[in-house]
Order: sequence, then C-alpha cells, then structure tokens
Amino acid sequence: MKHAKFLMIAVAIIFSLSLASTSFAESDAIFGAVNNHQYSNSVFKFSVQIPANWHVDTLATKKAISKMGNQIKNSKDAQIAKI
Repeated sequence: MKHAKFLMIAVAIIFSLSLASTSFAESDAIFGAVNNHQYSNSVFKFSVQIPANWHVDTLATKKAISKMGNQIKNSKDAQIAKI
C-alpha cells in the first residue's frame, strides 16, 4: 500500500512538472501571490479568496517539491521507469 501511494505521488509530481516546462526563474510570476488570505495572479489576471484555515506553501516549499519531483523523474528506479 505504501508503494502504491508513493507511485501515485510520483505520478502527480511528474504530471505537474510536465505542465510547467519553464524554469523557476522564468515562472515565479505564474505562482502569483497571497496577501491577507487573497490569492492574486497578475499573469492570468484573477484573484480568489482563500479560507482562513487553509495553509499556503511558500515559494521555497514549492521549489523543494519540484526538485524532489525532478529527482524522481530522473531516477533510474525500475518501478518509476514503468510509469
């Protein structure tokens, strides 16, 4: 069961990375910004109110998750290669 969850997470990360093919230096603006529980994105020209009890990851966390996804994507692990 743990192996299946890992593979599902790996697939989700790889899929999300495939949607964003630019580097972080080029795409930081795409992430938008959160101020006072309001998410705004000037690139896509919209904003959304975020519930007060939600947690918003920092850009550093997003970059760390992306880095882990790239490591998984570039892994030589046989199980990951099957995906």
